[in-house]
Amino acid sequence: IKPSNLKIEAKTAGGTVQAGVGYASVQLGKHVRNPVVFAIIPGIDGMEADGIIGMNYLNQFRFEIDQAGGHLSLAG
Repeated sequence: IKPSNLKIEAKTAGGTVQAGVGYASVQLGKHVRNPVVFAIIPGIDGMEADGIIGMNYLNQFRFEIDQAGGHLSLAG
């Protein structure tokens, strides 16, 4: 993961926030995506999140989200 000094304005359900931008190389099995650009969105009013993967990454796969089990499955 490579952070940068770049900040963007991100619109969230809780309002607009300043988010840091970073770059990473992500490998899942034999699938490598480099670079993956991501934003680090700060928590709002004490709320926390496990993490979010954006559609700019997910759209490269067939994916399924199991919300009850908290799982994300990706297929190449």
